[in-house]
Amino acid sequence: MVPKRRLSLTLVRYIAREFTTILMLCIVVMLAFFLVAAIFDDLEDLLDARAPALDIVRYFALCLPSYLADAIPVSLLLTTTFVLARLCRHNEMAALRASGVSILTISLPIWIIAGLCAGLQFTVAEWLAPISLHRATAHKEALQRKHRTADWPATIAYRNRHGRRDWLFEDFSPREVSRGVRVSQYREDGTIDWELRAARAKYRDAWIFEDVVIHRFGDTGDIQAAPPEHLEQYENQALLENPEHVGFNFQLHLPDELTTLEIRDILRGRGDQLSTTTVNILKAHLYRGLFMPLACILAVVLGVPLAVTTERGTAMRGFVVALGIMLFYFVSNEICMALAKNQTIAPLPAAFAAPAIFLGWGIFALSRIR
Repeated sequence: MVPKRRLSLTLVRYIAREFTTILMLCIVVMLAFFLVAAIFDDLEDLLDARAPALDIVRYFALCLPSYLADAIPVSLLLTTTFVLARLCRHNEMAALRASGVSILTISLPIWIIAGLCAGLQFTVAEWLAPISLHRATAHKEALQRKHRTADWPATIAYRNRHGRRDWLFEDFSPREVSRGVRVSQYREDGTIDWELRAARAKYRDAWIFEDVVIHRFGDTGDIQAAPPEHLEQYENQALLENPEHVGFNFQLHLPDELTTLEIRDILRGRGDQLSTTTVNILKAHLYRGLFMPLACILAVVLGVPLAVTTERGTAMRGFVVALGIMLFYFVSNEICMALAKNQTIAPLPAAFAAPAIFLGWGIFALSRIR
């Protein structure tokens, strides 16, 4: 039995240099691939808006950091399988193993680089990508002459789960007069208590409704307890919602434009003002952001056992299989996230399911390497 030996610094530098060089090349190629896909999706809209060429270039440049977070784990997988497969093809792997150097020791520089890439990916996804994506979106909307804060939908619906009230605005204005307002108050058992309909409403430290009709319902909620009340003006101090609460859902950035800390603060501070669907979407993105660095480790865990082989003809096959597994991982992760957003499964298990299953699979494959 050949005794195990440590990896020499010369060999560590050789593997690290080869791996880093190819990794940089793979990242550039993946970024170019994502950029081409984005050009096919967005270029027509920018050309229709008659955007100047420099503004178009700036928009796609701002999109690049958001692609980097996805490009890093895929590039790690491609580089791991390519470098180790080349060592096998040139019989360098066989020579090292014959001299007593284990596969895990040979791949030690790769594991270190993968750990650094995991930190880089988390930093990009947590800080750089949300900022650049928000600026890219704002830049595109500015080119199309749209304004995020002033372009309110014609109809806004808002649910206060804590207060058991539903609001509907046919024409919402956060500072001026809103039109076509309906407020529905529900009891703890879910039956409707009363409903207010107003032609106009404005907020001045309290809601003031004009041209109002109030319907009050009995205990069962399906029969009116009294004839409707008609009022020219009605003020209700008990309605604690204000225009900021009502418009909060529509002022939220897209989840991809929010960091995990921002999502956490929103859920803690105003979670009761959001719909269940919105809460699930934010939680799903929060947990996915926390588990995202696992994709970098997963790429190496899957790449090492599939690339390492003593048969020349199977090295490339391991490369192709590893790539297919990584693609299947991303698809499975997106399916789990969609199920979480649709409230089919809880957000935390949905975010952790795919990383846990594939990581367990990779560790099992590593343990079987001799």
